[in-house]
Amino acid sequence: MRKKILYGLLSVFPLLTVASCASLDLEPVNIVNEEDSFGNESAILAHFATLYGGILMEDFDFSSEGYQNARLEYYTGYGVARYNDDWIDESGKNTYIGGGMGSEWLNYTMIRTVNEFMVNLDKYASNFTPEQVARWKSEARVIRAWYYWSIAKRYGGMPIITEPQPVDVDNPESMMVPRASEKEMWDFIISEIDQAIEDGLAETAESVGRIDIYTALALKARAAIYAASIARYNSPIEGIGNYVDPDTGKQVCGIPASDAEYYYKIAFDAAKEIIKSGKYSLARGLSSDGADNFALLFQDPTKHNEDIFVKQFQYPALTHWWDYYHLPAPWGQSWYDNPTLDLVLMYEKLDGNKDELAEIGEWGPEIPSPDYYFTGRDYRFAGTCYYPGGPFPGGDGTFDIRRGLIEESGSVYDGTGQATIGGNQYNIRGTYGMGEWFETQTGFLCRKYILESNIANVSASQPSDQAWIAIRYAEILLIAAEAAAELGTDEENIGLDSINDIRTRAGLKETGTLTVDEVRKQWVCEMVFENQIFWCMRRWRTLDTKLTDNFKCKGVQPFWDPVRDIWKIKVVDACRYPKTSFQNRYYYGWINTSFIATNPQIKQNYGY
Repeated sequence: MRKKILYGLLSVFPLLTVASCASLDLEPVNIVNEEDSFGNESAILAHFATLYGGILMEDFDFSSEGYQNARLEYYTGYGVARYNDDWIDESGKNTYIGGGMGSEWLNYTMIRTVNEFMVNLDKYASNFTPEQVARWKSEARVIRAWYYWSIAKRYGGMPIITEPQPVDVDNPESMMVPRASEKEMWDFIISEIDQAIEDGLAETAESVGRIDIYTALALKARAAIYAASIARYNSPIEGIGNYVDPDTGKQVCGIPASDAEYYYKIAFDAAKEIIKSGKYSLARGLSSDGADNFALLFQDPTKHNEDIFVKQFQYPALTHWWDYYHLPAPWGQSWYDNPTLDLVLMYEKLDGNKDELAEIGEWGPEIPSPDYYFTGRDYRFAGTCYYPGGPFPGGDGTFDIRRGLIEESGSVYDGTGQATIGGNQYNIRGTYGMGEWFETQTGFLCRKYILESNIANVSASQPSDQAWIAIRYAEILLIAAEAAAELGTDEENIGLDSINDIRTRAGLKETGTLTVDEVRKQWVCEMVFENQIFWCMRRWRTLDTKLTDNFKCKGVQPFWDPVRDIWKIKVVDACRYPKTSFQNRYYYGWINTSFIATNPQIKQNYGY
């Protein structure tokens, strides 16, 4: 089974592996002269290690501020942090969603690096066969397209530079390039991928960690679906609907609505080509239990053929802290990504009956067990979340989570320590606590990507190294389905078949109708906690309606009556501050003023 493991290249270059975690603003150190560095295939591999290391991979460590603290899911309503760290919307201010949203990724240093690489490949082409040069340039072209993709979805149109700019200290204005239109940005990304494929990009990656045609097509599908959404949904948004550079007159934020179908068709065709290749499939058969099957696909991508592009971690050179910050004590601190009730209610009941959990109000009726409302759902729910009374890989195998105790008389014990009920003493909280520091705020914890076979080894001194699936086949199916639904035409029923492939793997019945609402729901259920849903909501332009009007995501608090052995569920606000003031400007990031200072031709985005 062929695997493309991003950063696999870096395992050959330990110093580069370490350097990839450092600031990407730094100029690389020249260890050998230019001619020698393009003298043989090993030298070319070293260059590619640098280029791949420059890709902004939104993986385990990625967050809204950069590589720390607040997570992207906090802006979707589907995840929250521990209570004292829920400051993303303090006093009605979306403190981090504007400004540096998404790591302020404007890395023209890496763009220059790839431009220089392509020029030097031509310069020293005699050292290699024409086929090698064409293939390597094509690979570099897709990497450059990935760089621009990371910029475009954050800022809209920005300067497009495809050649190393000569440094002229006497005429610095010669290096100052104004912003392209947003349409020009997306067209450039798509055309770069098309050119790479036409020029000889490898159909099968020549070694582990390399881009091939299918990785490129997946990136093309991503870019086109994003551009299509902007064309369809951005125009009505006040302020950014048609924001132009006052000097050039170019629409740097937004794409004409008339272009929507053009981009949806590009996205559909790129996804179709991957689907028709037959090289990928949804992971099935990893476990006879549907929820475990879904969870296992994230724990070891070598066991299935759903991954299209993967970032490989390897202890001790390249690690992360996903397990530690998502598991409860004694293994970790469940600090990040507590799934919310808003998310849970997205997962359908497998029997098709109404969801009682959605109708219980503040206090639900008496129920026989804490998992009463949570079993029998879409497999992806239990594959994504640990829930009250559900299976758990540590302790006695049960996620023993409760807020407190209750008595038949109506008395409620909500605190820490013990309480005496019916002559016996009981712990008020469950094994894994709730509501205190490093404990779940919602009653749920994130299961996705937890390496459950290694839970005994997780600690504050032991980072993890399971891989991050950067692109997986499920995303391609969702893009095909979304494009078909938006187009209103479904060539060869590919869109409907794609959404039903997604649904049946989740244990759901097939649907006979392909709708935009259904596709968006499946995006959430399938891709939550993979740093995808925020970007989907951003391109759909739904955040201004979601994160407003004092919106507060919800959680559950289970209470146990130990005398009668019955339970009640309380529904509570799970975030510290309401979401009150999402501003339209937040759909595009703030351009760092230091970047503008070096090039005054760059005009700031609307509202900053």
